[in-house]
Amino acid sequence: MYFRDITGKDEETVSREELDRINKAANSGEDFLNYYKSNKIYFDSELCKLIEEISAKFTYSHSIIADLKRRNLEPSRLTFERTNQAINLVREEAPPLISQLEERLRAVLEE
Repeated sequence: MYFRDITGKDEETVSREELDRINKAANSGEDFLNYYKSNKIYFDSELCKLIEEISAKFTYSHSIIADLKRRNLEPSRLTFERTNQAINLVREEAPPLISQLEERLRAVLEE
């Protein structure tokens, strides 16, 4: 096992907390998407495209991490690259789109 104790927590606790964070993020995204799907008619097509693009990035990121967790693979170049891919989607690619969405929604609210 390649677990290194830097948190003072055992491996099981760290894994459980990580899974809890992943599930909380997934549930929050699902709540928003349920709202969006129910109210999509009120958004213009450009906002819909933006929301769906953001959703796709988060969904794909979540699926990468969930797949790696489900397979319980040992650390390797593949798991490192896949994890970085998922992190990049959330930390690098999504934030500019979220900023665009916020600006567009503010403009809508000002109308």
